[in-house]
Amino acid sequence: MTWAEQLDSWSQKNLSAFIFGLRLVLALVLLVKGYMFLFRIHELEEIVHALDMSKVNMPLALIIGWAHLICGLFIGVGMLTRVCCLLSFPILVGAVFYANVRQGFVTSTEWLVSVVVLYLIIFFFVYGNGPISIVRLFARSEYKY
Repeated sequence: MTWAEQLDSWSQKNLSAFIFGLRLVLALVLLVKGYMFLFRIHELEEIVHALDMSKVNMPLALIIGWAHLICGLFIGVGMLTRVCCLLSFPILVGAVFYANVRQGFVTSTEWLVSVVVLYLIIFFFVYGNGPISIVRLFARSEYKY
């Protein structure tokens, strides 16, 4: 067996663990950002206010924070992943194209994190839960009465 065949065999065995790790990283980033948004609500409110949405700045800031927390939790356990990715997509598009415009695209690390998270959201919307998820765990279990 050549080195390329060994690498291919190893990647086939460990793909589900890699996807699971990516999903956990995405969930952790969303949970941390949601936590930071809710406990620094005034900073998020200022960002929303700078986007000329002053009438809805506080409710929109709360919706963004709670959406990050709830979607991060569901994505982390592998439940309703596509729905949560769909709900998070407009928030992250807003973060990439509108909220980070003030800081500049290339120099801001927040912009880079937003782009990576947006990419992962799109990836998991297409890919789904993956083989290691709570949905697959419940689907495999059989109830015996």
